[in-house]
Amino acid sequence: MAGYAAFALFWLVWLARAARGRPTAGPRPRPAHWWALGALLLAFTVVRNLPSAPDCAREARAVRPGPAPGRTTGNPGDVQVLGPRSTGCGT
Repeated sequence: MAGYAAFALFWLVWLARAARGRPTAGPRPRPAHWWALGALLLAFTVVRNLPSAPDCAREARAVRPGPAPGRTTGNPGDVQVLGPRSTGCGT
């Protein structure tokens, strides 16, 4: 929470200085810095959205609401874990 307060304070000081036409504090990135930031953001987006083996393994076991195994009735919060199923992840 302290980070939000510090950011809000910095932003308000910056906004007040910019409104008065005074020089503002803060970094002044060059075009090369913006290109590097864009490249890092693009790489993060691509890598983040690649499929991975743990996701496929996690999808291989389905969970559905219902009674626990071995019970005829269950509480609404009970879940039943089903066995492996075909997920399109090589199985």
